[in-house]
Amino acid sequence: MATLRELFTTAEGCDLIIICQGEFFFVHKAVIGPQSAVLKTEACNSSFLNGEAYLVDDDVPLTVFRKILAFLYCGDISGFPELLRPAGPQWLPPPLEYFARTFPHTDRFLRTVIGKPIAKTDNGLPSAELDMISNTRKWSVLTEKQRVMKDLYDEKSCNSPTEVSQELDIFAAAQQLKITSLEALAMKKVLAWFEKELQLGRPLSEDLHKIADLVLRKEKAFVKPFFSLYAKFFPALGMDLSLSRLMKDLDRTTFDLFAQLHPNWITERNRLNETNEQNRQRAKALEGEIELLKGQCTSSENTYKKDMETVKEALKTAQVNEIASAAKAELLERLNKSLQMDLLMAKVSNLKTKESNLPKADNQPKIDTAAEDAEKLKKQLIDVQLALKQHKADHQKLKNALKKEKEKLKDQLDDLKYAFKQFVADVNESGRCAGCKREWNFTLGHDHYTAINISCKLCRKDAWYY
Repeated sequence: MATLRELFTTAEGCDLIIICQGEFFFVHKAVIGPQSAVLKTEACNSSFLNGEAYLVDDDVPLTVFRKILAFLYCGDISGFPELLRPAGPQWLPPPLEYFARTFPHTDRFLRTVIGKPIAKTDNGLPSAELDMISNTRKWSVLTEKQRVMKDLYDEKSCNSPTEVSQELDIFAAAQQLKITSLEALAMKKVLAWFEKELQLGRPLSEDLHKIADLVLRKEKAFVKPFFSLYAKFFPALGMDLSLSRLMKDLDRTTFDLFAQLHPNWITERNRLNETNEQNRQRAKALEGEIELLKGQCTSSENTYKKDMETVKEALKTAQVNEIASAAKAELLERLNKSLQMDLLMAKVSNLKTKESNLPKADNQPKIDTAAEDAEKLKKQLIDVQLALKQHKADHQKLKNALKKEKEKLKDQLDDLKYAFKQFVADVNESGRCAGCKREWNFTLGHDHYTAINISCKLCRKDAWYY
């Protein structure tokens, strides 16, 4: 659907010229009339140039009037059934002859206006001979200015004192032209800036004091809305000295009401300050307790880590000793088998020797040492087996001692965790001191007991202690 913005920039179907500070604007009575009581009665019934044009008062700045027209030509044409719809998908600029034909008295008036001379050239060479701008060229210049006008007005709230001052000029012009919708929008944008400044709290900025004094003294329509807005922030701001003077001069009734509330506000603020100070003291004490608990937890964790390291080292040593003992036992077993085999081979060799070499009568009897050697080997084997058995018993005893120590450390860690959980539950679930019964605004938490955090119940800001 075609928009009023396109209709304004192309000037298609325009039936009135508004002149502001010497600049021509081609408008439509069907658009401006319903939105402005002044333009409907004066502009649409103007006698200037036989009713073809209307002169805006000189006290309306040109930049302000451009923004007013941008506001009037905002939206689509659905609300203006009197307007002629375009034949194509969009509005097209009418030919320049349309303006001369629609505004004949203005066309004759433009012939009397001396335009800026342009130089004529002959064969591409500059010449001193001058020629005046034609009427067609004048219409082209006037309509081109309107065609290149940008969207100069929006509904965004003011962001600076300069924008507030500009919006105040728009409000004054809208009041003068009786454009009620623009008045309401301009007031809304100015009050939005005031609200942002009041939200910043005490102390109020110097810009707010200056702009409030300027706006309220210049435009009385802002007095009631501003002090209604100020009442919204009164519990946090109280009676500001500069604004109270302004209120006393401009709205005595509101000033008297605020003056009655001010002592109560002072009392309540003092009470809140005292409560905040008490909360800060309690928070400081609680932080000290948390620091102490953190130190205790850190110390316990360090002790537990050291004990666990000792147990791990002892377990490693025991495992190494067990492996060495197993290897030694295997070696002794092999040695035992080897000794038994050697003993058997010695016996066999001895028997063979006896059978092959029978003793003679005159020979001396030889001493048999095989039995004695076998006895020695058996004794050595028994000693090795006893040593292995004793080593296994010592190893099992060490394993049992390490197991008991590990269970003891686990019980100590469980007790520490239980005590910490009880402390966190006492702080977070009860939410108040067991002595004075006053509430505190903090909660405790932890991350697998490696870090403790303290957080505010109101803003949820966390502080971690490692």
